[in-house]
Amino acid sequence: MNNVLGLRLRVVLKVAVIGVLFCGTAVPIFSQKPKSKQEIEAQIRELDRKKQQEQTNRMKAADANSHPTGQELEAAITKYEQLLNGCAVKKSDRCADVMYTLGSLYYDRAREPMERFNNEMKEYERTGRGQEPVRPNVSYDETSEMYLRLSREYPSYPKLPEALYVLSHYCLVAGQLNTARTLLTQLVQRFPNSPRASAAQSYLNELARMDMDNNINKARPEPNHEKLDSLTSNPTSVRSRASIQRIVMQNMAALRYAYNKRLREKPGLSGKITVKFAIDEFGKVIYAQVVASTMADTELETIVVSKVKDWTFEYVDKPGDVAEVTYPFTFSQ
Repeated sequence: MNNVLGLRLRVVLKVAVIGVLFCGTAVPIFSQKPKSKQEIEAQIRELDRKKQQEQTNRMKAADANSHPTGQELEAAITKYEQLLNGCAVKKSDRCADVMYTLGSLYYDRAREPMERFNNEMKEYERTGRGQEPVRPNVSYDETSEMYLRLSREYPSYPKLPEALYVLSHYCLVAGQLNTARTLLTQLVQRFPNSPRASAAQSYLNELARMDMDNNINKARPEPNHEKLDSLTSNPTSVRSRASIQRIVMQNMAALRYAYNKRLREKPGLSGKITVKFAIDEFGKVIYAQVVASTMADTELETIVVSKVKDWTFEYVDKPGDVAEVTYPFTFSQ
């Protein structure tokens, strides 16, 4: 009898505990304050951003496969050009994939001469034997035209933002600034919520600043060379402004990433950090410091200087050459 009563008592206690737990969790759920429109929109934007980032990661994984070269590359290009001709009759998602792949193949073909040059230059710098390799003229016009066509005919194609961003970066490196500007503008205007849009806008700001500097320089019939500091006795440097600008543009994405990371910690952070640095004949940054700043953020200023010190510029054939550069980096949302 006692055992039966004890069993019933344990059952009753369990039911009571379950009831308390249920009530304890149910009340807060139904008493939560309704979310505002702004909070809901922010959640939707964050979900879209995560979705696009997942798509980007999947595309990178898919594109990580080995690319054809030489005759195999030419055969692949011919095959996809024939497939694209068949798309003139009827458009489909498959045609969008064909255009994207063909643009990627055009890019691989344009990149081959530069890869050969880089390998030959590394060997030349290592051994010092033979003639110094000549930098090839690289054009990404075919890839650019294909991706721009893709953006017109398939504006919602999921791989398009990444394609435009990657191509614009290499156009900047190759000095094709007008083509890069067109691609970046397409990216910012068509895909403002893309994870690449912020960095693309940063590149566009830099290009706009370069245009302003060039217009100022054109108004000066004979611009004076800036004097070098005490690190060298040479009065001028043979290092070109264009070669310096090219390396700066290559590294802007890393600076932008550092700024965005700091921006999350200090919302509203913006301004200009002017860095003065010196480059020796081997392309090594031997000196860098902040000479002016409207950022009012010592941590970001330190990060920018640290990254600039790690940059490597092109070698110049003038022993003892040192180029001093004063460069303003503008950061804004």
